[in-house]
Amino acid sequence: MQNLNSRKYILILMACVVFVAAVLVLSLMVGSTPAALSRALSGLLGDASPEIAMDEYIIFHLRLPRLIMAFLAGASLAIVGAVFQALLRNPLATPYTLGVSTGGSFGAYLALSLPALFPAINFQWGGIDPVPVFAFAGALLAVGIIYMLSRSGGRISPLELLLAGVVMGAIFSSLILVVRYFSRPEELINMDRWIMGMIDITGYDAKIGTALIVLLPSLAILLAQARGLDQISFGENLAAGRGVNVPRLQKICFLIGSLATGFIIGSLCKWLFDYRFRSELRQGRKLIRGLEKEISLLRKRVEKITDEPRKASKPQLEQKSVS
Repeated sequence: MQNLNSRKYILILMACVVFVAAVLVLSLMVGSTPAALSRALSGLLGDASPEIAMDEYIIFHLRLPRLIMAFLAGASLAIVGAVFQALLRNPLATPYTLGVSTGGSFGAYLALSLPALFPAINFQWGGIDPVPVFAFAGALLAVGIIYMLSRSGGRISPLELLLAGVVMGAIFSSLILVVRYFSRPEELINMDRWIMGMIDITGYDAKIGTALIVLLPSLAILLAQARGLDQISFGENLAAGRGVNVPRLQKICFLIGSLATGFIIGSLCKWLFDYRFRSELRQGRKLIRGLEKEISLLRKRVEKITDEPRKASKPQLEQKSVS
């Protein structure tokens, strides 16, 4: 029976790998502009015709980097979710239910709204986009608060951790609504597009290297805790009796998983409009206001010009009525 289960496991695992590989290959060829993978591969081999060069650029410089980043984000969130479910012994536990992603979203919303609320302050330090920084800081803030609330007797209580995460998620969601209330309409559009997620990568820039450096070691650490998580799924006391250091395992899984989630939210969910566009938007808004003032002055002049003949014609009409 055990061999049969292992065979089923291997078959299911192989089927999932084949399915994921097929989806990855198809996603390289599907898009707004059709591109053939065979022609792109021939371009790598030395064919320099314009059509083949275009397919090579679209597949290997536009779609493949974004595919790598999207795969890293999805795989990381899936592994972190599985770790949290095993740690809390709850199939509904995810980074979202624990409030980590909501804290990161609050930080991002705050970074998107502050430049409009305080235009005199420059929030772009040294050319660094503050949105990922604020998002990661918000995720860290949520992790710190949830960890302090759920820690008791040197251990993390799964029930208290889940309840603290749900409560902090509700609090950060309320704060997000407050930020949205004081934001301008164009800022709300940017916020909604940011929360949807955007992987706008062209070429193999530093983002892929940073993601690999941060996420791969984090995932390796989490996967190394698989045996301990299997033991803790039967209960903390049973796991401790079998030699598992339960407090250490809880701290490692919760902190590493939360930090990986915060990095994904802060770095991979890219804001669609950068600050250069926002400065241009402010300049355009000023021009529109100036045009509105000029239009209002022209209207007043036109009203004066049209009122003068009316005022001059009124005495003549009165004389005719008297006569």
